[in-house]
Amino acid sequence: MPLSADEQLTRARREFKYLVPAGGARDLVAHIAAELADHHHAEKGSTALPNARHHTTTVYFDTPSRTLYRAAKAGGAHRKLRAREYYDIHPELVELATDPMDMVRYHPILWLELKLRDGDHSEKTRVGIPKHELHNFFTTGEASAEMLKLQRANASGAVAIEKLRRFATSLDEPLDASCVINYRRRAFQDPEGGLRVTLDYELSAFAPTAELFEAPMVRQRLGRSVHDEPHCIVEVKTHQAMPAWLQAALLQQGAKQAPFSKFIMGSGAVTADNQGSAKE
Repeated sequence: MPLSADEQLTRARREFKYLVPAGGARDLVAHIAAELADHHHAEKGSTALPNARHHTTTVYFDTPSRTLYRAAKAGGAHRKLRAREYYDIHPELVELATDPMDMVRYHPILWLELKLRDGDHSEKTRVGIPKHELHNFFTTGEASAEMLKLQRANASGAVAIEKLRRFATSLDEPLDASCVINYRRRAFQDPEGGLRVTLDYELSAFAPTAELFEAPMVRQRLGRSVHDEPHCIVEVKTHQAMPAWLQAALLQQGAKQAPFSKFIMGSGAVTADNQGSAKE
């Protein structure tokens, strides 16, 4: 089975991050939209209404002694484990809504990702998993029939599951949610999957709650934030050199390259680690 554009991009690639002043984000989006097509993570059965606001909630996992956080802060090659849930808010449904959740559309599947970073190179392993199976997979490493079914469209699904299984069961301590990040995202990608640009804004960190996985992980159910990021975070993922038009657009909007890490930022805020920073 040939690899999809998304699978092509998640193989070994170069990744660059930039902090953009909030006021320059809109103009930067216009520049990128003139060169690349919008790319939205859409699940079967999702609603394609116009003007949808695309959101992502990312849960990072760690051990009680913060093994992965300490490794990320130390720099060098390191891994992080996260699960993402995507949801859309549709303002067009406001007249029909009797509750704010009536405007939310989401799919109850988590996208579990193991990411290896070494300098500006990264590699990501990704599988879909039903929420209620997450704890069992971390504990036993067993993939259910439903989890295996989700990987049928993924050419390397069985290999990805095995990588995640080995990692989750290799640690000396159990894994649990360590911090939660919520943000709005605009994403752009070329048809071949060789270049992807994402802009994340309205980004906030939260401490995980006991009920985190029992309902859609929308922002209003995450509690009070422990950190609110004032910048727009731009990530450029590519297998080749940065296009000249993109370099010019970033420069024009005052973007500054910075090794920003949502995981380090969120974990540091949750643990009140004053020695931490958002640098990888």
